[in-house]
Parts: sequence; structure tokens; C-alpha cells
Amino acid sequence: MDTQLVDRVETRRAEKMSKLFLYIGIALISILVLKLYFGQNNFDSRRFWLDLLPMLLPIYLMIVGYKGLKKRIGQFIEWQKSQIFYRLGEDSFEQSIPVNSITGINIELENIKVMTTEGEHNLIISDFTNYETIKRIKSNFEAMKLNIG
Repeated sequence: MDTQLVDRVETRRAEKMSKLFLYIGIALISILVLKLYFGQNNFDSRRFWLDLLPMLLPIYLMIVGYKGLKKRIGQFIEWQKSQIFYRLGEDSFEQSIPVNSITGINIELENIKVMTTEGEHNLIISDFTNYETIKRIKSNFEAMKLNIG
């Protein structure tokens, strides 16, 4: 099997956003701790709990957003002579498409459908935000499309 690398594109969008969510979450937790330390510590008053609630909701949302973005880290598309490897979206594992099993390719704005003898692969490329990278992805699949038919 020929494993010569032809091209590879990666996106770091999720990594940057997850770091931002992490830093905002740490800042919110720090503000909450400072508020608890220096603020009125009358835990049985209704005012304390009403002041605490607006601080806990953003922290919860930051944690949920961070965990969601962690699933999207490490996205790539790699073209080799005999296979296409990719990890896109929230897939937790790398997938491959044998080049000799491709029967058709449909290129759309943010989605590339690769029809194979085994089924259909939808490659959603919306996380790739650099125009040159998107152009490179589409031109690679366009070249493959010309070789097929």
C-alpha cells in the first residue's frame, strides 16, 4: 500500500475557541471566589443566593461550551495516493475512504459528498475558515472528480 502523502489540511478553530472558553470560565470562577471571600457571607439570606445565581449560570455555560469544543479538536483532511483520511466535526476517531472505491463526488458550499461503493461520506468543511484552505480542499476533490469520470 502506497502511503505517500499528497496533501493535508488542518483547522485550529476549535482549539482557539476552547482556550477562549477556558480562560473566560477561569475568570468567572475567580470573580465568584472573590465575591464569596470579600462579600457578604450571610449564606442563609435570600439576597446572597439571588446574587450567586447569575454568577453560576455563565460558569455552567462556559463548562458546557468548553466540553463541546473539546470534541471538535484535531480536525483534518489528508489525501494520500490510495486513501483519504479525515476527522471532521465531532467524530472521535479518524475515518478513511479508499480512493479506488469512490464512485462520485458532489462539491457544495460547506459540504463535500463522496459516494463510494460502501456508502456515502459527508465531509462538512464549515470549521475551515481560511479561504485559501477551503479553495485547496475543493480543488483537491475537483481533481479527484475529474480522474473518476
